[in-house]
Amino acid sequence: MKDKHLTLEELTRGIEESRGTPREYELQLRRATKLRQLDRNSEAVSDYFDVATYSSEKRLFCHAKAMLSLIAIESREYKEALWWGASAFDSDPSNLDANMAIGLALIANDFHRMAIPFFESLIEKDEESSTAQLHLGICLRETLDFQGAHQVLNQLAEQTRDPRAYYELGWNWHVRHDVPESKTYARSSYLKALDMEPSQHLKERIIRKLESLDSMK
Repeated sequence: MKDKHLTLEELTRGIEESRGTPREYELQLRRATKLRQLDRNSEAVSDYFDVATYSSEKRLFCHAKAMLSLIAIESREYKEALWWGASAFDSDPSNLDANMAIGLALIANDFHRMAIPFFESLIEKDEESSTAQLHLGICLRETLDFQGAHQVLNQLAEQTRDPRAYYELGWNWHVRHDVPESKTYARSSYLKALDMEPSQHLKERIIRKLESLDSMK
């Protein structure tokens, strides 16, 4: 049976049987991924930490550090997220996971301008990374480069039909004051996002933005 199909019990048994070998940390990383998929993050963190601390294989410990950064963001431990993201990047500046982790950690800490080069680097290495494009657009908007943000987000929305891209595009229009019809364009983008059946959380955010537009009339 291939590793990716192993159960938690089989992974745990494999880890015990592989103690002291490189395979131990490969399996531990796979178990952490499976635990994360099951929303058992506290257990996943333990495995990721072991791999990040004890594995000698750069591919493994760099990925583990990046995942610890992402979990810290989800837990709103933003300083810890930045520490792990920076550690992952220092381990391997060319690693895509590391670039993503430090970029997202910088956003979480409101360092949008500093995050831009990491997302640009990701897009240069992987032009189809919609996550990198989305967050690059957000960073450009937050640093008041509204035209740059529009270019990135509009292209992403047209290519992916992702409601998140239309939402962020709408918010980019919403906060602009240099285009007379900006609020009309914002409403149009928000409504397109709603039509695409977004997650409940995103739907609630869009509705609040539409209500904000209504209150401005």
